[in-house]
Amino acid sequence: MKGVCILVVIIVIVAIILLAIISLIPIQYQGKAIELQDLLTIAIGVGGTIFGIITYMQNRVLKRQEIILPLMREFEESPRLKLAKDILEDKPLYPQTREDWNIQEKDYYTKINLTKLLRSRVRNHEDVKDIDGPVEDKGENEIRESFDALLDFFGKLGYLLDIKVISKKESRFFLYFIKKTKEN
Repeated sequence: MKGVCILVVIIVIVAIILLAIISLIPIQYQGKAIELQDLLTIAIGVGGTIFGIITYMQNRVLKRQEIILPLMREFEESPRLKLAKDILEDKPLYPQTREDWNIQEKDYYTKINLTKLLRSRVRNHEDVKDIDGPVEDKGENEIRESFDALLDFFGKLGYLLDIKVISKKESRFFLYFIKKTKEN
């Protein structure tokens, strides 16, 4: 973008020089002579407008970057999203390495059991039961919290898209996990 600004300045300078040369030849417009001062005023006004538009466009890109880059960083580095992303990518979660996870079956905390892991969490209702019983396993609760965080993140992303703070093109970074979440 710096190159564009320099190009605009060069064009304005060349225009001023050409106008100065042309001003040696009297220009008639509706029977009145146009003076050099008028031409210079117009050239400077046009150059300033072009420069202002370019600066505005540069600032819009920078503002979008100020929003999208922290979102990308949060998505990549947030420990709250890690379990959900690992399950969606079919990465194995080993309960043996987590002593506080109750269920020690090797393939329990996987995408295959996602429906069971994310089952209804109804409490304190005698007449309504959870599918397969209440959620008491710390592993299941951590996975639920991770998926909650992932869905909250996608909600924030959707809101930013709706109000056009970020574009669909900029949200492509998250598309893989959005598709994975939809599929599962």
